[in-house]
Amino acid sequence: KNPRMKLVLLVALVASLIAVTTASTCSECEMVASVLSGWIQEDLSEQTVQSYFAAFCNWAPESYQGACDSILNKGVAWAYNYFQQNESPAALCAELDFCTTQIRDGDICLLCDSVIGAIDGWLANNMTLAQIEVQVEQICKMVPAFEAPCDSIIVTGLPMIVGWLEQHVGAQVVCNRLKLCP
Repeated sequence: KNPRMKLVLLVALVASLIAVTTASTCSECEMVASVLSGWIQEDLSEQTVQSYFAAFCNWAPESYQGACDSILNKGVAWAYNYFQQNESPAALCAELDFCTTQIRDGDICLLCDSVIGAIDGWLANNMTLAQIEVQVEQICKMVPAFEAPCDSIIVTGLPMIVGWLEQHVGAQVVCNRLKLCP
């Protein structure tokens, strides 16, 4: 019933999923990538590295399997070339989306849709524009990585967004107009 509470819960859920996924998989990926990088720096042949890495992944703890699978799916040859260009294990893991602190475009779209949906709910509950702006600013501060796109909702102008919503334009269309959704 309470649109703000639903929005707060959704924002917290998305933020926690991003944080948990990043924290729990990034260090494991960097460990796996460091092992691989070490063999490559020893100037072992690509075929030898492939063999060693496959054996390592077979015996590695389950927590390393996601990183092993991603590297094996991309190809050890890809990783071999990546490290030959003096890239770090952290860079490789970021390339594989294990170590990201950025919210992805799809997450931005989901959060935009939720914020605009909440604004629509607040309008239905007869909140004033000033009250809505305070609520949106509080939401923007909840997820630091979302702060810039969220601020664009305010900068674009809540009156314009409210006008769109009063014309019964859906949240997805509003987010498209704000260029926060594809």
